[in-house]
Amino acid sequence: MGLGWTLRDDGQYRISWNLPQGRQAEALDAVLDAYCGPATGQSVADAVRDLMQQLCQSRRIRYDAAWAEPLCELALANLEGFGVLSYLLQDDQLEEIAVTGLDVPIYVYDRTVGWQSTNAALTDLDFAIQCVNRMAQPLGRRLTARQPRLSAVLPDGSRLHACIAPVALSGIQISLRKFRKEPYNLRELVAGGFLSPEAAAFFQWALPADCSLLVAGNTGSGKTTLLNALSGLIPKHERIVLLEDAPELRWPHSHQVRLLCGETPLSSLLVDTLRMRPDRIVVGEVRTAAEAAGLFDVLLSGQAKGAFATFHADSAADALSRLQFMGVRPADLDALQLITVLKRYTVLPDGFERRALMELCAVHQGHAVPVLDARGKLSADFCHTRAFARMRRSHGLTADALSRKVAVAAEEWR
Repeated sequence: MGLGWTLRDDGQYRISWNLPQGRQAEALDAVLDAYCGPATGQSVADAVRDLMQQLCQSRRIRYDAAWAEPLCELALANLEGFGVLSYLLQDDQLEEIAVTGLDVPIYVYDRTVGWQSTNAALTDLDFAIQCVNRMAQPLGRRLTARQPRLSAVLPDGSRLHACIAPVALSGIQISLRKFRKEPYNLRELVAGGFLSPEAAAFFQWALPADCSLLVAGNTGSGKTTLLNALSGLIPKHERIVLLEDAPELRWPHSHQVRLLCGETPLSSLLVDTLRMRPDRIVVGEVRTAAEAAGLFDVLLSGQAKGAFATFHADSAADALSRLQFMGVRPADLDALQLITVLKRYTVLPDGFERRALMELCAVHQGHAVPVLDARGKLSADFCHTRAFARMRRSHGLTADALSRKVAVAAEEWR
């Protein structure tokens, strides 16, 4: 089979491995073809080194650890890891790895510059399928001719989707969504321009005051990123129940219950939370009418201090319209106090992608009311909402005093 991948001269994202040439390349291919596993009590690394020495001796190639050790590392990356994909998976700056076929560049999505072509390409279909199956092996899943599609959440929380012909016209397609080992905190998001100091200050005073929040936005806009960052504003002693399709939420609270919906619908898990005495309920994403109904059952029952969820919508008004389309009664919308809308959009003429918080609204009489005015202060309309009343009650402050506190906090976030 050989390596099953190669490095090219072009590509915006450069992988710095040096691939062997000539007789060294022949030795590497021979090791990969001849490898049958380690002997009893022997590690894979030692088995590969022994095999390399044997093959060099039989082919009359002078064995030198200076060049043989890098060859053994390449062999191990193929035999135990995922070849060149192992290199990309180690880069915490990358959010997505995309294979669109054989003998074409692998693409990566860098957190700062967006999509980039790499100087790497997969060259062997069997090896590509082997990589996918090795990733999904802990889950008991396989990509085969009879099952040409595979979607899985890997043990580290990464999302894997892969398909082969006849589903993939290019022969194979692999998409890997990665997540940072350490989630962004709110300070980093403010420093990166993701949200304003005024918005951070508002969250600082609103979320501990038991306000529920719907984080809306388009795909890849940073909804889960913001939800993870906001977790730092919730008191650490509270009991948190997290409901997800994939384990993406990372909250620092020691007293937490994590539930993954597999065969059990998310809507059923939402009902179950009412018997768990949660302080906060966090829903990874609301997608269906049943899930929306379950979320509002939680909000209307008053069982928790607050609920958080992500949702696909282009604006706060669109979010409220979609919820009504899903069956939520207009009279019940006020059970949700806050909606924030994130956007992933293209900045022209450079074509860079940017992600930012575009709207921060309260829900009042079934409509979205902006929280901040043009100066970044609490708006007059917001001061008549249930969210503002809830903040005043929790903090024991007058309207003017609370507005001043939020303004002072905004300066501290700058």
